Amino acid sequence: MGLLDNYKTRVNSSIGSSLKEYVKDQVRTNLDIFLEKSQYGMDVIIDGKQERIGIMTGSMTDIRDEVLVLSKPDVLKMGTLFEWEDEFWVVVKREARVIKESFYGTAYRCNVDLKWVDKNGNLISQKAYAKGRGMGSILVENKYTDPPIMSRDVDTPITVITQRNLELEQDMRFLFNGQPYRVTFIDNLSIDGTTILGMYDDILHDGDDVVNNVADYAKYNYTIELKFEPDVILKVGEPFIVT
Repeated sequence: MGLLDNYKTRVNSSIGSSLKEYVKDQVRTNLDIFLEKSQYGMDVIIDGKQERIGIMTGSMTDIRDEVLVLSKPDVLKMGTLFEWEDEFWVVVKREARVIKESFYGTAYRCNVDLKWVDKNGNLISQKAYAKGRGMGSILVENKYTDPPIMSRDVDTPITVITQRNLELEQDMRFLFNGQPYRVTFIDNLSIDGTTILGMYDDILHDGDDVVNNVADYAKYNYTIELKFEPDVILKVGEPFIVT
């Protein structure tokens, strides 16, 4: 048996037939150690389940509106909402990976609640991050570069980003601290897993619940069924009056 054959035998016997899988396992193990023992390892809640991720700010006492997050690839993704120390955060950017087999990105602290009544009369509430006039615009991901870069501004008085929800639609109204806004721009495609809403100031309606920040918005489709006895015969150009 030659030297090459001896090497292959040692490799296969020590780490199995897949070198790639062995390397992945080692990386995952190192990431586990980082999340468990590093000062940046934090317990968060995602969909009611406790998960361990890395959260990095300028310093551990400098809690800002934006943090870097690191996790195993199946824990965080674009648009993930997670709860950390009684506050909610939404993942809005994907950065170049510093550790392979991981998710590395940016999360914004949620500062508004999107509240609306659905077509079944249920009150829905979803955490979101909003930026308004004078605070800059949210940058939208250009997915056609590798790695993706943030390259386009959403130019509206207030921009809201949240976990993707296809029930959010054009002309919906929301109240933030008693101020009504109307959705004039909606984007479910630019950033995977998210919904971006552009909003303009609106006026208060009589049905707005300012105390609970629930705007008067309802968009229903109605069907009216009329029954006639005897059968009605309609003729082109002739009016028909229903009483």
